[in-house]
Formats: sequence, structure tokens, C-alpha cells
Amino acid sequence: MSLAEVRPQFTDGVSETDGVSGTDGFARLRASDVRAAGRRAARRLVEAERLRAAALADLVDYHDGYGPSIDGFVSLQRHLVTEAGIANREADRLERLTRFCHRHPLVTRQLAVGMLTLDHADALGQVADHIDPDEFAAALCDLVTAADGVEFSVFVERLRSWQWRSTPQATEDDVATAHDGRSLTMQPGLFGGCHGRFRLDAAGATILTAALHTEPDPNNSHEPARTLRQRQADRLVELAGLALHGDLADNPSEPDGARRGSRSSVDVVIDLPTLLGADFDLDDHRTQTGAVDWDSIRSGFALTTTAPRPVLAQFLCDASWRTLITAGGSVVLDYTHAKPELSPSQRRAVQRRDQHCQFHGCDRHWSWCDVHHIREKANGGCDTMANLALLCRRHHTLVHQGGWQLSRGPNGNIVTTSP
Repeated sequence: MSLAEVRPQFTDGVSETDGVSGTDGFARLRASDVRAAGRRAARRLVEAERLRAAALADLVDYHDGYGPSIDGFVSLQRHLVTEAGIANREADRLERLTRFCHRHPLVTRQLAVGMLTLDHADALGQVADHIDPDEFAAALCDLVTAADGVEFSVFVERLRSWQWRSTPQATEDDVATAHDGRSLTMQPGLFGGCHGRFRLDAAGATILTAALHTEPDPNNSHEPARTLRQRQADRLVELAGLALHGDLADNPSEPDGARRGSRSSVDVVIDLPTLLGADFDLDDHRTQTGAVDWDSIRSGFALTTTAPRPVLAQFLCDASWRTLITAGGSVVLDYTHAKPELSPSQRRAVQRRDQHCQFHGCDRHWSWCDVHHIREKANGGCDTMANLALLCRRHHTLVHQGGWQLSRGPNGNIVTTSP
């Protein structure tokens, strides 16, 4: 099918005689079609929320009429899981909301007419759990009205403000409970990454939110702009790096945060075959009985694959290193002192010269930068000033893991090349 045959699908009432033609016109018409899809999606989501709210109102009637027992179910939750195919967690939530609406018919009526959503009812139910029932019932009409014409986040803030004024002591007790319930869990990923969950109290959340604040990437940047989640993840790792190496300069003549040494506060264990780039062979890691010796390959198996090797190169680009020789997995034969890749004077000279990250368009201060080897030591690079350049962690990662390249031009300026 030709472009001329496809184009009428996206005209949306606009023809080439209206001044839209060629590739630019097609792109503009395609953008119009995309915006129309976005509007349709928004309308459907609004309708879905309205239907969910109406369904909850129906569940109240079903529950009040002993519907689950009549249909042979031990609970409303089991009815929802079996008949509607809803996940257990969501079914638990709907059963809890049904009981809450049963106690407060006003909420049920507002759900039925589309004035409240399930999230509104859930927020009201959570507040009701911490307030005297009579006091909550007396204020419910005003609380429901607080949802009119405002975003859900504004409604939640109004509920919190009312709860704090009504029961300050109970709210303080909730804050103390939240502090006791603080937690952070991390699970290792397949190739050395990780994922996790955390929970903080109000004070901790305020501090973390302020610490992770970053501005959006500039639109004229060569590399793709990061999402908010990516910027916050990068910021968290940067702050952790500062905490680990713990050598922020306290000399008044040094800029705040300038590092005196490398980031080598983390030990990365590399087995010899991985360091040499040898191919991995499972038969090289077996016991005398032929069973796989998982202890001997736990680091080699992960680091020999294609994905982590660039990560390894990034670690070695700006780090101190030491030699650890073992006999098996438990006997240490030799463990040398850490040897810095660069001397303090070399590092200071590069910081003074570059001042900031040398990736095109980046002005990140040197206190957040690694010293990057433009030509890797493994490929014959050396520690001369011409082969060294400052890179912030984000762009250091792009160079080692994202396929970007740096080179030094005839005039000494750094040239950035995309993959």
C-alpha cells in the first residue's frame, strides 16, 4: 500500500487543498489523529471510573440483601473473585469499601450518581478508621462536598487537614506508628541490578523528596531526556556514592563536594576468566563427581555475560584496585592494599582543567564527576591528561553502557558521538 493510499485515513476532515501537503502535512495529520486517540482514552477512563463507582453502589445493595449467601458464597470477596475474575487484593478492597458504604448511605448515593470514585470512597474510609464514628458522620456531608471540582490529591489534602484539626493526638499517634513502620527492602536482579520497596514516615519522606529533586533534562540535549523516575534513581545513586566514599573536601580552597580520591568504597569481585574476557564454559566449574560447583561460578557466571562487562569497564575506569588471591572459596592467600588508578594530583589537575562534565551540553559540576579514560586502559589507553576527561555518572554510564563515544579533537575539545 502506498503512502497516498494510507494518507486519507488520517485526514480528519483536512485536505491538501487546505494548505497541508507533503511529509510535513502527513506528520501534522498523524499528530491530530494521535491527539484524538488521547481524548478518546481520557473519555473512556472517565467512563470506566464512573462504572466502577456505580458497581460499588450495586455491591452495597447486593451485600445488604445477603446476596453472597443466596448465591452460595461465604463472602462478598469470594463472589468477586469467582464471578468477576478480580484479583484477591482488589476484591478485599471492594469488600472493605462495601462495608464502609453500608454504614454511610450518603457515600453510596454519591457513587451511584458519579460524584465520587472508588478512590474518593477509599480515602474517606481510611479517615473514618481514625475518627470517632459520630464525629465523622456529622462531618461527612462537608467532607463529600470537599471533592467537588478539585483533583483527587487536593481532596486528600483537605481530608488530612480536617483529620489533624479534629483529632491531633490520634494523628500524632499515627505519625509515630508510621515511623516505627519504616522499612526498605531490596531484591537482587538477574545481572547485578536490584529492585525494591520502601516506606517512610512524614519527616523522612520530606527529606527524601527534597534530596531527590531534579530539574528536567534540557530539550536541546543530544541524548534522550530522562523520565522523572530515571532522574530520581540517578540522584539516589549519586547521593549514595557521596555517602560511601565519605571524602568531601573540607578545605576552604576546594569547591564543596570535590572528591580527593576515586569512588573505591565498593569491592567488585572479578574472577580471572572474566577479567581476561575468557568464554564461559559450565564444564570448567564442576566438582570431581561431575556436579556443578555453583560457589565457583556465582560471580563469573554473572559477569562473563555481555550485559555486565560494560558495567565492569565503568567500575575500573575510575577506581582504586587491589589483588585478592584465594585457594577455593574460603582460603585467602594474598590481599594487597588498594592502589589508586590516578594520583591525587592527576585528579585535581583534570578537575581544574575541565571544571564540569565534558559530555556535550552537560555542565554538571566536577564534584559529581568521575575521571573517564577516553581510550580504555584495556585498549592501550594511558593516564595522560589528553586521555582523561570528567564525566558525571549519568554520562559515564551512557559512554560505557549506552554506546556513546568521546574523542578529543585537534583543538583539545571533547567531541561527543552518538551510537
